[in-house]
Amino acid sequence: MSSENTSAAYESRIRDSLDEGDKGAAEVAARAAFRDRYASESLLAWVAASVYEGDVRAAFDLLEVFVSRFPNSLHLPRVYFSDVHCRGNRFDQATDHARVYLRHAQEVGALANLAEHRFVQQGVSRAFLLVTAAYTELGARSYSKRVLKYARQFAIAENWLETFTIEQLRLDAELKESDNKVVDDKWDRFFTGGNGIESLYTICAQRKFPRMAKRLELIEANFRSNPKFKIDEQEILLLAIVSKGIVCALR
Repeated sequence: MSSENTSAAYESRIRDSLDEGDKGAAEVAARAAFRDRYASESLLAWVAASVYEGDVRAAFDLLEVFVSRFPNSLHLPRVYFSDVHCRGNRFDQATDHARVYLRHAQEVGALANLAEHRFVQQGVSRAFLLVTAAYTELGARSYSKRVLKYARQFAIAENWLETFTIEQLRLDAELKESDNKVVDDKWDRFFTGGNGIESLYTICAQRKFPRMAKRLELIEANFRSNPKFKIDEQEILLLAIVSKGIVCALR
């Protein structure tokens, strides 16, 4: 059987199962596709996306499998994996995966040409919103607003623009509450010059946001070592680089 026929067979099985409301059968077909050593990246991306979009929760682990196999892919599974983390209140992981996706889109030039890449456009639009997840949860609402403002420089999908506006209005309303403003000001002081990391690091540790805690350490180190370092739009897409298992730099 040709690869085209194999792909069509998996797609047909999954579509038919979902149309019939048989999520168990959809899961079986999806797992079979992932076990098939001849299955292409595009097929497995479609399978993983169908699992997510069809709410086949028993097979959501396939999103992680896809990300592991194709870490640089601009197909949608990494963004969907981020969203699954967000829906499970694992905001630290959600922000991390969304940021990685956006950085990949930037590096291959897709971010600057979203209108030419419809599926990537959808992924990028959702990913920008997901990048804000950990920051908003930790009280850095002004940072989240800056991310959404930065996102609008690109050709965000029209179906996401209203969601962005609603989120921005929600953040504005929440910042009118004095307790929220106090926490937000702490974050802004840190992002301005690296001051006050101790209290923010403690918050991250207590709330179990290890990725954000490490990012704060790297930002603070950059402020100390580089007088020209600043938190601007470019920082939004900087990644924590891992070398020999140690997170060592923002690039």
